[in-house]
Amino acid sequence: MGGIVIDGQRFEVPGIEVRNFLDDGVLRFKHRDRTGPVNEIVVHESVTETVGGTERVLDRKGYGVHLMVGPDGSVANHNDLARDRLIHAGGHNGPSVGIEIVNPYYSGKILDEGDDDRDGMWRWIIRAAWAHKGWHVVPTPEQLESVTGLIRFLASPAMASTTIKIPCVWRGFADGKMAMSRIPNGDDRIPGIYAHTYFGHADGAFAVLYAFLRIARGFDPTEAFARAMLDAPGPHRSVIV
Repeated sequence: MGGIVIDGQRFEVPGIEVRNFLDDGVLRFKHRDRTGPVNEIVVHESVTETVGGTERVLDRKGYGVHLMVGPDGSVANHNDLARDRLIHAGGHNGPSVGIEIVNPYYSGKILDEGDDDRDGMWRWIIRAAWAHKGWHVVPTPEQLESVTGLIRFLASPAMASTTIKIPCVWRGFADGKMAMSRIPNGDDRIPGIYAHTYFGHADGAFAVLYAFLRIARGFDPTEAFARAMLDAPGPHRSVIV
């Protein structure tokens, strides 16, 4: 039947086909019961190259995410967003929905230095001060669109009848700039939309920047991708948006 599972009910996401754990073939990660409100989204990147590999790594470590976006933009819903508390974001585990982008992140996983053969799934690699080790494999356009659709849906009036109360507040946005790394008070549980890098590790920033350009600035997919690819590389840890 598909759809995202929230408090035992299925919700269809406009424009996105979602497989979920109530159907065969989708792993339900180990979890605890939620004990508080759900009012955050945290966007991650996996540093792996396949959905199956990502599932195995997370499951072996006792971690999990509610939603996983494959290289082709396909989405799997692994746990009930309202009921299941997962380990994926430190102090933000309790109130957050975790979205995992299956992405190798490091350029060395895709290309040898100086190799221009980018015929694989991931075609864009950028050099940026905010990226760990200085280089970042950009999520595929299909992934970026799926993440945008998920954020748009989960932070919208469509959730009014549920216990998901995520405001469309971009926690990395301040003074006309979008953060690509740590933010002040990033560890505090303030409702809104986070890249994982705002409070830990170095992932999620490019996808959140793209989603901001699509949702808050109204850019179409081509414009948003071009703008993100133009502004994200370089020596800065924030982007004027």
